[in-house]
Amino acid sequence: MSSRSSADFWSARLAHLAALGRLDGIAIVLPGQSGLSTYVSHNIPQSSWDGPAGEALIRVVQTGSTEQVQNGALQLGDGREAQTLLAAPIVWRDQIAGALAAFVAGREIRDDDLPTLTRLAELAGIELAEANALWRSSKTTQEIEARLHQAEDDRKQAMVLFELSRLATLGTDVESDLDGAAMMLAGALGHDAVGIWALSEHKLRRRAATGYDKGTSEALVDEADTVLATVLREKRAARGSFTELRTMPSWAPPRGPNFLVTPIGALGVLVTARASGPYSEDDADFSLSVGEYLVGLLQRSTSTDVVDQGVAAERRKIAQELHDGLAQELTGVVLALEGCQRALDKDPALLGPQLAKASRDARATLMDVRQYMTALRQSETGGLNLPVTLGRLVDDLRRQTGLHVQMEETGQSRALDAVVERAIIRIVGEALRNVAQHAGATTAKVGLLYDQDGVVVTVEDDGKGFDVDETFRGAEDRGHFGVVGMRERAEAAGGHLVVRSEPGKGSIVRSSIPYMSESMRLASEANYGRRSTDVVVPIETTDGTAQPVGFFARLFGR
Repeated sequence: MSSRSSADFWSARLAHLAALGRLDGIAIVLPGQSGLSTYVSHNIPQSSWDGPAGEALIRVVQTGSTEQVQNGALQLGDGREAQTLLAAPIVWRDQIAGALAAFVAGREIRDDDLPTLTRLAELAGIELAEANALWRSSKTTQEIEARLHQAEDDRKQAMVLFELSRLATLGTDVESDLDGAAMMLAGALGHDAVGIWALSEHKLRRRAATGYDKGTSEALVDEADTVLATVLREKRAARGSFTELRTMPSWAPPRGPNFLVTPIGALGVLVTARASGPYSEDDADFSLSVGEYLVGLLQRSTSTDVVDQGVAAERRKIAQELHDGLAQELTGVVLALEGCQRALDKDPALLGPQLAKASRDARATLMDVRQYMTALRQSETGGLNLPVTLGRLVDDLRRQTGLHVQMEETGQSRALDAVVERAIIRIVGEALRNVAQHAGATTAKVGLLYDQDGVVVTVEDDGKGFDVDETFRGAEDRGHFGVVGMRERAEAAGGHLVVRSEPGKGSIVRSSIPYMSESMRLASEANYGRRSTDVVVPIETTDGTAQPVGFFARLFGR
């Protein structure tokens, strides 16, 4: 069945209307800024209207009356000639949309020809209205699908940038981190091949790749290679097709005819290729952002500085504090502002909601910055003790949300190592932030227990709860790294973290950390920077079993 927007449908429909009215030529004529134009016709070759016929059609559209005029000889599509024009208005919902023009050849005009044409015009009006409704529905559907597709692309891009920044700041094994970055770019962004190349003495050396053969691992930086020379000299991305190049460059992957080469600062280039279609200007812009995030990885791989291990561990801790909160929030702000730019260019009506979202994200980021500043002051030597610090976090939650929050301290209190105190403060802060933002609770409780072998901290709420398996299995895919950060802090102090929840039954976050000796603390700090992609997240399910789920397993196994 043909769509009402297709030429086949209207050709068959007008032929049917002409047969019903015993008319030899028929056309739907619509008014426009430049005059009358033929929307669709049957057996009438002309598309413009002038002379007596045009004047009559204009009167029909303006007054809504029917017309019968002598137009002179009109050559029809089948070779016959017609002398008389019959015209009736096409009306829909009391509005004149156009006119139905008809010609008769080989017979006399009868008294019932104009009334018949009027009824045919009513049918044509219904068909035009339905065609317009279908067109608008199709256009709306296309716009919604385009917005959903753009939202999904934004989510993937935010996830990629977030994880790249995590590898650059928190990773420990540079070669493994580079390989992970290449695989993630290929899997998340749909590249058939990805190569990360480092520049050294007029040569590019391949540091990580997926979709490449094991053969060539070096490429000479030669001015004859205009693509590579342009990228390195002008620090901008270059895109195109390998079929357009005279010779295949040595940095080219074997898969994907379309390529995109992006500078990684002054340290190297990122090469991506795909067969699905050419790269767009938007692809090149985002690839430049990816290249900026890869700078940190290549800097780590080429650095020869020996940094004191204690300082390095502390820097990793600070980096994680900033990354798990501030960097994630700022990524959301950047994407929201880019959405504003797209709305301004394409549909200014969408600009208001986009700006409101960007404003909300910016306020949330500012609140996080203030919380980090407070937390840093609380962690200073000679600062407040642990119960007082936790009490302040509880007071902050009460003031910000109005929740009824209790705090309970049990057991014989004792001095704790700074690493343990810092881990507890961060775990409680993150858990309370989740209660405020997601739980929908009315009451919460923070418990601090000095047990025989270690300290146990618990955060409970009576909120709506959630399915632990379903929520945390894809948490990192959606950019939710709170549970990962809490777990890493507990493990860095030699402890562990358990999360329990059921829909409608609230949630419990419990962390147990042993009282550590000095040697254990130093060992913990040395191992603190493990990447979340190298370990599993033990999430306790409702039946009491632990299900380990790794980030890349979830990312590429979706």
